[in-house]
Amino acid sequence: MVPHCSITNTYGPAEASIGTIFYEVSDNLEEDIPIGVPINNVKALILDKNIRPVSIGVVGELYLGGVCVGKGYLDDSEKTEKVFLNIDPLGKGKSLYYKTGDLARWDIDGVISYCGRSDTQVKINGVRIELREITKVILMIDDVKDAIVVDGSQVFKKKKAELYAFIIPKYLGHKNILINKVIKYLNEQLPIALQPKVIKVIEEFPLTSNGKINYKLLPIE
Repeated sequence: MVPHCSITNTYGPAEASIGTIFYEVSDNLEEDIPIGVPINNVKALILDKNIRPVSIGVVGELYLGGVCVGKGYLDDSEKTEKVFLNIDPLGKGKSLYYKTGDLARWDIDGVISYCGRSDTQVKINGVRIELREITKVILMIDDVKDAIVVDGSQVFKKKKAELYAFIIPKYLGHKNILINKVIKYLNEQLPIALQPKVIKVIEEFPLTSNGKINYKLLPIE
C-alpha cells in the first residue's frame, strides 16, 4: 500500500499532444475511470455525425482543438484532410480540430468518459454492437490472456456482417477446451446477437511495423 501516492489518468492522442485531458482517481471510485477534464489550453468537444454538440450523457465523437493540435501527417494530405478539420460547431468562427475517432460523453459534473472507438461500433442484423464490450466479457474468463473481437465484413471483406473473436490463452495447449469454455461463458453472459460466430485461439496478435494489431493478418481459416 502506498497511501501517499496519487493516480492520474491521462488521455491524449499523438496528433494533439500526449497529455490533453486528465482525471485524478479517487480512493472510493467504483465505476470505470473517466478520462477527465481538458487542461486550460485544450478545447474538447463531443459532436454528433453532423458536427453538432451533443447533450450531457449522449455519446458522440471527441474532437480536440487549441494549441495542442498538430498540423497534420507528414506527406499524407489525404489522411490529414479526413481528421484535421476547420469547423465551427459552436458558431464562434472556424478553428482547427482533430477528429479523434474516440467515442465519449459528458457526465453531469463536466467530466468526460470514454465510450470506445467509432470504428469498433458495428450493426449486425439491425443491432448496434460495441465490440469493446464483448471483448471485456471475454477477458473476464480466467484462462484468457488477451482478446479482440472484429466484424468479418469490415476486416475480412465478408459479404455478411459476422463477429469473430481472437483469443490469446494464458497457457498454451487445450485449445478446444478453452474454446468450449468461452462459448459456454458467452452463452451465459450475452444475448445471441452479441456472441461471436467464430472463435479462434492464437498464440499472439500479428502486429504492424509500429506495434499496432494488423487486423488484415488475423487468421480466419
